[in-house]
Amino acid sequence: MAVELKSKSMNVLEDLAVRGRHYSYDPLSLHFFILCQSLTKVPRVCRLNCDCIFFNAIASMRELEMILDENMYVISSSREGKREGRTLYEELVKEKDYQFIGVLNYKQNCKCYADYLRRYVADTSQLDLD
Repeated sequence: MAVELKSKSMNVLEDLAVRGRHYSYDPLSLHFFILCQSLTKVPRVCRLNCDCIFFNAIASMRELEMILDENMYVISSSREGKREGRTLYEELVKEKDYQFIGVLNYKQNCKCYADYLRRYVADTSQLDLD
């Protein structure tokens, strides 16, 4: 399915991302979750319309630049602001194993990173990691 996300024949994700809130009616609500290993396989319109997006260390420099541009430079897109956002990203993904950055895109009037960024650490207690 990920391969077909880029094709013109499959646009259901874009429709849901753009008009999803309007497809449901009170008292119902519509929620959908996309799990993927490559965030850039999900169309940009979907990424920008997600209420929340979670990611951890991104190996691809091209993908990392896109994600940082879309999510980490909300506070400031100046050269210094971009440097600060990149540094914060590096610190957060290296702080703990299995730590994810949560970007809360539904938040408005963000004045600092704490307004829209969260850290989540996966519970690995049930996994056999040895």
